[in-house]
Amino acid sequence: MSLVAGVPILSSLVASVTFVTPHVNYVAILPELILIGGALVLLVSGQLVFAKVPTAFYSVGSGAVAAAALAASLVLWHDVQARGPFTAIADSVAVDGFAIVFLVLVSCILILGSVIANDFLIREGTSGPEYHVLALLAGSGAMLMASANDLILIFVALEIMSIPLYVLAGMDLKRRESGEAAMKYFVLGAFSSAIFVYGIALVYGATGSVNLPQIASYLSSNFVMSNGVLLAGLGLLLVGFGFKVSAVPFHMWTPDVYQGAPTPVTGFMIAIAKAGGFAALLRVFFSTFGTLRTDWQPLLWVIAIVTLLLGAIGGLVQHDVKRMLAYSSINHAGFILVGLAAATAQGISGSVYYVFVYAFLVLGETSSTTSMPIAASVVASRHWPSRSPCCSSARPGSRSRRAFWPSCTLYRPRCVPIRTRLPSSPCCRRPSPPRSTCASSSSCTASGCRSGRGATRARCRCRSPETSPTLWSPLRRRHAGRTSDPSVCRARRRLRSWSPSRSRSCSGSGRARLSTS
Repeated sequence: MSLVAGVPILSSLVASVTFVTPHVNYVAILPELILIGGALVLLVSGQLVFAKVPTAFYSVGSGAVAAAALAASLVLWHDVQARGPFTAIADSVAVDGFAIVFLVLVSCILILGSVIANDFLIREGTSGPEYHVLALLAGSGAMLMASANDLILIFVALEIMSIPLYVLAGMDLKRRESGEAAMKYFVLGAFSSAIFVYGIALVYGATGSVNLPQIASYLSSNFVMSNGVLLAGLGLLLVGFGFKVSAVPFHMWTPDVYQGAPTPVTGFMIAIAKAGGFAALLRVFFSTFGTLRTDWQPLLWVIAIVTLLLGAIGGLVQHDVKRMLAYSSINHAGFILVGLAAATAQGISGSVYYVFVYAFLVLGETSSTTSMPIAASVVASRHWPSRSPCCSSARPGSRSRRAFWPSCTLYRPRCVPIRTRLPSSPCCRRPSPPRSTCASSSSCTASGCRSGRGATRARCRCRSPETSPTLWSPLRRRHAGRTSDPSVCRARRRLRSWSPSRSRSCSGSGRARLSTS
């Protein structure tokens, strides 16, 4: 009876509550809607078509969707120039010059990212729209972060941007490092998101609002006697943003994730995460908590300086190009934080300009790295000695086209070759050693000629695939059954199981090839 009697009471309470829905100005969020709609169209088209769709189709489609978002951003720029900045959807979305700069930047990142990833996806045999769909969704999240005028919307946009990046980091199923990078990124990203939400809760408890203009108005019109809760919330917000922009000491995930992720994903991840993260960070700290700059400015100066130093020093000792790019991104994050730490309009303008230029810079760097079919890693010169500072391990005219292109550094007076796919260097004219060098020389071993010395070691170029798995893993399938072990070569010659004209030679750039003699 009590339950039946309580039903009219609940119905009357529900009838008395009125829900007010805000007016939605779809033009204000048109670029984001274009990206989300384009991602859904690509995803559905890939599932409905039974024939195999070429990868170039998805790349062109992704670029076209990003170009449409760029056009919509320029339309918004025209509206801002004509009517001035405005807000939409219950003041939760801000359309101003600051937001439109990042809308244009994200659209350009998506266009260039689709072009860079096309060759990589074709070379890896990846067919399907997954990469482009996830990239468009991550771009929509970055755009929402730039336009968000509310802490809750910033968190939602942060997750929309982050979740596709988690999946993109682990999309290379052939490499264990890719899955490890995705797991690290996901676990630490979820932890930082929880800290960010806790900071939002503390800020709401101290100010009574999550809307950025209302928080700024409350802080400017009220004198807070004890602002411990507000400062704690502000510190937790800084931790969440610091993780996304790879600021020290929240950078630990960056080198491992960038190294393990596919190369085009690394560049896209750096560019899109920096754009979205710094757009929200600059808006929240400068425009909302500007009255508390005396409290957060010293902390930001310390973080900026430590980020600059650790990024620069850490990049000097790396033996992998992608890890070097990771520490470079940490160093650049420090420079951008310097503009925010200045807490002036000129400093914010400088930071925005830096983010805009750096996005194109990092896309160019990863574009050149993507052209390498082998993972770009740096090898110390003591493993590949040479009298000439410019010497390739593959002699000109040889059948081996995988050369070690030298690059001399400024911090260490020695040659550091970088693995890449470049034409044979014309500056090294070292004659090819005789075929019997590897078979008869005791200094040449399958471990890479490390026991040889002097001219004998310089002439011997025996290199075992098993001793360098990163370099030789793409070649194992093509050269199955071949070997560069001298003992195996001698055994085959003694047993006469191989014709002398087709004997496998141990000389050359570490890989066995047919002898021309």
